[in-house]
Amino acid sequence: MNLIPTPELWTNPDFLAFIEKHAQDPVNQLAFKYHQRTSFNLPAALEQISLRQKARHKLPEWVESKCLFTEKGLEQCSSAVTAQWKASRIKEVLKVQKILDCNTGLGVDSGYFSQQRLDVISIEKDADLVELARYNQAYLGHNNRIIQGDVISWLTLNPIETFDLVYADPDRRGESGNRLADPDLFSPPVNELLSVLTGRSPIVLLKLSPLFDPREGIRIFPGVKEVWILSSQHECKEILYLLEKGYQGAVQFVAAAWFRNRWFEETGIPDFPEEKPHKTQWVYLTDVAFILSGLAPRLPGILSILDRGGIALADEWIPEYPGVAYHWLAEITNKGKGLKQEIKKWVPEPYLNISTKGSALKSEDLLKQLGKKPGGEKLLLIRPGITGAWLLERKK
Repeated sequence: MNLIPTPELWTNPDFLAFIEKHAQDPVNQLAFKYHQRTSFNLPAALEQISLRQKARHKLPEWVESKCLFTEKGLEQCSSAVTAQWKASRIKEVLKVQKILDCNTGLGVDSGYFSQQRLDVISIEKDADLVELARYNQAYLGHNNRIIQGDVISWLTLNPIETFDLVYADPDRRGESGNRLADPDLFSPPVNELLSVLTGRSPIVLLKLSPLFDPREGIRIFPGVKEVWILSSQHECKEILYLLEKGYQGAVQFVAAAWFRNRWFEETGIPDFPEEKPHKTQWVYLTDVAFILSGLAPRLPGILSILDRGGIALADEWIPEYPGVAYHWLAEITNKGKGLKQEIKKWVPEPYLNISTKGSALKSEDLLKQLGKKPGGEKLLLIRPGITGAWLLERKK
């Protein structure tokens, strides 16, 4: 529905009390039970309950602080863990102090920047979102200055203001809500924003969709110095470009993966050695941040890689490896009926995972042939260049 809560709602004690009382309740049941029985906008309250249930893992501090959300804002904002990581790196590594946050939205990133005691000016063109961001900021104790307006117009009207860093998270959807691929169709258009920023900030941190090709940005954006790739629970969440005017050196990649309640990080220039499939005691499925960055081969303890780092081979268990660890069980070379008998011997349980990336075989067809359902701890790994198939068991 995307009903933006306005002051008439967030100052309504009955509206807020209803949200708190029914925070965990199924929304469809509430809609039926309270239809035409409230003095406030029931659909708006139900949407807030639904959004806060979705936000519980993404922005737990915001939910606990009784913040309000919008559907689009929650979908497009950073998670707490990625926002905190960026804020820490900006403070400790880039060592900047004054930041301009373009298209601040709900204010998640700028809020965590301010927690690092950075001086933040946030620009947002949607007047309702500005009011909502200010409302949430008061609950969270953030102190960044939020201004309503178009960032390019604001920069033009404030020609003297300069910054140590500009954080740009452009709107990547058109008026119809469809995702846009061309950065010049974003809001604000990336190249137009960069031209207005000439002389206003030495560096720009540009956030793009996790679906964007990391190496494409190096080709189309000027002065790319670093590419940051952030993932959470093995899912790519953000791709960011650190742009420095006039920079023409080698591009450093930064991979940061959040799982097991901690960050795994690596920085460097990608290197892809020759892939040599061979039997090993341990097989690792690498986290996506290290695959996209090309930094998997740099990780310690690895003998060789497959799938450009998607699979890593080692003779010893590496407790600190950023990925899922599997112990090598057997090499399956039989086909047809022989394959089914061999799998039955090794996998008596009804569940088996199959990965056939790059192969003409389809995992769903093999599962049907073997009479198995997806699941369990065992994985049948089929790849071009691997003799037969490898049967692996996930380390618990």
